[in-house]
Amino acid sequence: FEISLNSAKDDLPLFTLTMSGSRVNRHGLEDDDVNSELSLVVGDFRMETAAFGRTLESYRTILGLAPSASTSLLTLKYSKGESAVRACNVGGVDKLECEAAAEIVLSPMRFVHIHSQVFTLIEYVTEGVFGTIAASVASSAAAAAMEVAKSTTDGEKLFYIVASGFNLVVPQAAYSEKFFSFHSGNFKAHYRALEGDVGSEANVSLKDVSMTCNRNMQMVSAPVNMSVNV
Repeated sequence: FEISLNSAKDDLPLFTLTMSGSRVNRHGLEDDDVNSELSLVVGDFRMETAAFGRTLESYRTILGLAPSASTSLLTLKYSKGESAVRACNVGGVDKLECEAAAEIVLSPMRFVHIHSQVFTLIEYVTEGVFGTIAASVASSAAAAAMEVAKSTTDGEKLFYIVASGFNLVVPQAAYSEKFFSFHSGNFKAHYRALEGDVGSEANVSLKDVSMTCNRNMQMVSAPVNMSVNV
């Protein structure tokens, strides 16, 4: 699946979004609709700038899998019902009292931030006819997510998110080989919505946040670790 975002001035491509190897599957367990699983796998996904121009080849992929990653970008599994939740893997968190659980796994990603490109993309997505379509799609997706959440009763729901790494590259300019690179290690988040909508619990942890430059100099003396409980 490919989308080309072209310039209104000369119709030349500005950005290209490509997605491949994605699939969705839903099936019921135990021959009923009480216990069911929904799985979503997003394969290779990337956003690239045009091949012409002064942007270095290493910066052309604005967002996508990290160069070292070959797995799917995103894997999501939503389980509903006691048997389905019991069978899912949510990082050892107690799930006996949960009637629904979601596992979200993100592969290592890389994002290149070039200021002018990012603002051009934001303007393209939010303005004009395309902006209206994007807002409508976002609204529909939010409504669909709410319907999925409401399809269960008032029991506890558990959301487990794991990301194995993220790189943020900030070049001095699109044509410059000088850059800063921010790297984060494992990210984990547990979010539990308590029964009867009386509250929720969240635990978020982020490990090994570091910063380097194009000369591989360590800009942070020791990797930063963070954990937050709410």
